[in-house]
Amino acid sequence: MKILDNSNFTSKDNWVITLIRYGASGRASGSHGKDEHAMIVIEGKNERGEVVKTLVDFGAPSSKFPSYGNCDLTANAFPCTTSKVSFRSLPAEKEIKYFSKSDSWVVPKANAENLIKKAEGDSRATQFSRPGFSIFGRYNFLNSLHSSIIDMPYHNCVTWSIETLKHAGIVLDARDNANLWTTTTSIQKRSALGVSLVDLFHFAAKGDADSIRMHFKPGSINVNILLEGAYLGSVASYLGHYSPLMLAASYGREDTVKVLVEEYGADINFLGGRFRDNTALDCAKKDHWFGESKGKKAERSSIQSYLLEKGALTGSSQRRLIQDLCKAAYHGRLDEIKRILTQHPGVLVTQTVSDALMGWSFSYLGVYSPLMCAVIGNRMDVVRYLVEECQDNVNLLNGRGLDHTALEYAVHDKHDQIRDFLRENNGLSPEKAKSLQQASDNIMTVTELADVAGATSQTSVLTS
Repeated sequence: MKILDNSNFTSKDNWVITLIRYGASGRASGSHGKDEHAMIVIEGKNERGEVVKTLVDFGAPSSKFPSYGNCDLTANAFPCTTSKVSFRSLPAEKEIKYFSKSDSWVVPKANAENLIKKAEGDSRATQFSRPGFSIFGRYNFLNSLHSSIIDMPYHNCVTWSIETLKHAGIVLDARDNANLWTTTTSIQKRSALGVSLVDLFHFAAKGDADSIRMHFKPGSINVNILLEGAYLGSVASYLGHYSPLMLAASYGREDTVKVLVEEYGADINFLGGRFRDNTALDCAKKDHWFGESKGKKAERSSIQSYLLEKGALTGSSQRRLIQDLCKAAYHGRLDEIKRILTQHPGVLVTQTVSDALMGWSFSYLGVYSPLMCAVIGNRMDVVRYLVEECQDNVNLLNGRGLDHTALEYAVHDKHDQIRDFLRENNGLSPEKAKSLQQASDNIMTVTELADVAGATSQTSVLTS
């Protein structure tokens, strides 16, 4: 066994986070077994310059090694609702032993404290307010299917650690880190990815306003955007396409709803859902699938009141207005567009709907925006008005699969004047528009920091 010590890289402002593998039986590094376990170690220094060490981990409460949160394979081969989150502050002189580890990431103290706050909250949460345990982990096919129905994620020690590290801005590419049918998961040594818009959706659903503020600066990100596959749960499965605000409203995250609306400009009438027929107000009202409430009813009722005070509309009302805008845009009726927007100042033109128009292009797209309709109809005056006067998003993704842009159709239909205008206004192809904006957290590994200082540091691979 080795001893973890990153004290040379810690300070009052910068702390170090490491993912380690601990084997409770004391076997040599590299062996595998039921008593191997992943834990997150946070090292730093307080305002008095004293070393601070925190250990957090996740497991099953039926463990024969309860202090490590482990479980017995035969007892926990299937998902169970019980789990245990251990949160421990260690004495400065306490040695932390490990068999192998990930890179050690140097992060701002605020990032580390945000992770600790999240882990401490999980450790105090009621059983049904934290994830269930499964030795197969979050990314197992059956667990993913189960979670999409009942809205309870299942984790093992590694996959819970992957999710928890996000709160410190450390995002690992986990797609290849879990075998779908076996108990073995692994994390290869690699640099952390940047926090992306996908993580914004995760934070919104969890009600983690602190992480949203920490990793996404207001004004630097467009929260009025729809994604699919950004979150796993019955709400996401029901809606298909959703915004961060819709997830927060569905799960009764009132504080996060207010943060998204008041600090990030989330449009309360932004349409989502497979058929663009839901707004945040609908999401706050609905019990998605099986009559389950995805947030406390009192909290969701409070969200409804808040949204109504802000002028929220139901999806059906908003949908009809956007459909009327699409028809007017396609036929070039600019005066009608201005009339609708004047009478309904809360309507956002940067939205998509279905069933507004007939024709091959519209049937193929399935869902489309007023701007896309103007492009298809070759209405240059309408395109110019929507972009210049209404600040429409020229790169809004249209189509059932969110895979088409206005520029693409201007090029395809040889509407050269519109094509050139869109390019002048930063119009992009679908491939480039799909590239998600990355938020830079400027996180370095201990290895990189040591290289800068001309020192050396060992790194290895963590498996569990």
